[in-house]
Amino acid sequence: MNINLKGVFLGMKYQIPLILKSGGGAIVNTSSGAGDLSRVTKVMFLTWLHLGVDLQSALGFS
Repeated sequence: MNINLKGVFLGMKYQIPLILKSGGGAIVNTSSGAGDLSRVTKVMFLTWLHLGVDLQSALGFS
């Protein structure tokens, strides 16, 4: 959690002053929906996620 939360915080810490200085803009933070899932659903979600990543790598699209 420290890495993910700290990364979002630090990104925004340095983005906001630049956006304000330039007159406007947008910050888009993305995350997985896995945080809202039950344990069983998380296991299934992560299994399929990693299978998809492995398949992509095996096909040379890494």
